[in-house]
Amino acid sequence: MRSREAARTFSDEQAAIRRARAYVAMYVRRGKLRPGRCELCGDRHVCPDWDDPGKPLAVRWFCPAHRREHLADTAAARQGLEALRREFAAIGELPTAVLAGLHEAALRGLDGTGAEPGTLRYRLALQFAYRALQARQPL
Repeated sequence: MRSREAARTFSDEQAAIRRARAYVAMYVRRGKLRPGRCELCGDRHVCPDWDDPGKPLAVRWFCPAHRREHLADTAAARQGLEALRREFAAIGELPTAVLAGLHEAALRGLDGTGAEPGTLRYRLALQFAYRALQARQPL
């Protein structure tokens, strides 16, 4: 059994989560870490979860039902982030004149109060301007 387990291969993310689980289990066994209550409902029957498995002691505790919800929300956020990355990659491939127009619109901001380049307000305004451009003339 151990040889079969040792021969298994895992993605980097899976390996990091396995290490974090083992780390937390050892700390719980030694009494250095006690499982808390569910962050959302206060239930005592909890499962560990990590925003960053590279920091195993920064554990969050959820009951099984809320952990499933949390994992689904996290997966949806990752998919949205990937879509946003693809969208920004497409923006970078536009002609210079179109990019300049999008940049000007983003600098004005969504509400006309302005936005500094590199800020979240700027990125949101840039995304909004790009989507408006797509609605006017499909690329």
